[in-house]
Amino acid sequence: MAYTHSIYSKTRVADLDTQRHVTSRTYEAMCYEGRHALLESRGYSFDSMLEKNQRLVPLACYVKFINQQMPGAELRVDTIAYAEGEGVILWQQQVFAADDKPVCEILVRTRFEEDGNSLDILQSDPEDQEAHAALEKLLPIIAPFSGDCRRVESTLTALYSERDIFGEYSNGALWRFFEDGRWFFSEKLGLTLDTFVRLDTTAFFMGAVFHYHQPLRAGQSVYVFTWMERIEKIRGYMRQDAYVKNERGELELVMSSREEQLIVQLSKARPRRAPQEYIDIVGDYIEK
Repeated sequence: MAYTHSIYSKTRVADLDTQRHVTSRTYEAMCYEGRHALLESRGYSFDSMLEKNQRLVPLACYVKFINQQMPGAELRVDTIAYAEGEGVILWQQQVFAADDKPVCEILVRTRFEEDGNSLDILQSDPEDQEAHAALEKLLPIIAPFSGDCRRVESTLTALYSERDIFGEYSNGALWRFFEDGRWFFSEKLGLTLDTFVRLDTTAFFMGAVFHYHQPLRAGQSVYVFTWMERIEKIRGYMRQDAYVKNERGELELVMSSREEQLIVQLSKARPRRAPQEYIDIVGDYIEK
């Protein structure tokens, strides 16, 4: 059977980024609360989870942003959980404004663990298979880097202060590595505010798919590689891979993302085909 739960939240001035947008991690934080609220309704409060050394381990995620919000917006987070077996739960979450207009959609696959072992806490239902199969398509496997273009490398740190109450990195904390990687990519290529104004063009983060292959340890150096998969008319697709070094000093893949961007004309605030100069700037970093 599918398990459902709803909570309410509110955006704050502190949730705005440098572009005056409510950050993507704000919506994920709300959905994180929604997941734990559903768990608590099933008898798994965070207190009891801590006592039994239980936790949710993020495996993959899909996110789509629909309507931008301002501070003070009253939002509702609806959560549906589907059991997949071996401790794996697929969380379908939708964020709605007060007028019931959709704001954001997030799909998260996690594994529920106790003492590092998978634990089934929800029951699957054959009647949910059709809905579950449709959601599964939103989490496609991300193709490996083709090697056909240059990439921007950024070295980041898994901060101790970013860990959650379970001492782990939540889905939202993992997004930070990709977000910072995008900023380093823009800086490296000279895609500054002045450049965007001159080109009358920018790119908005519309959604992404993330896959997490192994957990991070606090203090680790994380090497994020960023490039463009392709640009098609008004849309760009950015790819990122994050690595850590193993004991032999070799890079091991820990997580990947594939992001969809909408190319927008600043002066008219509407989508536009990517201008040639923009394509020329990122050209060496587009897979052939």
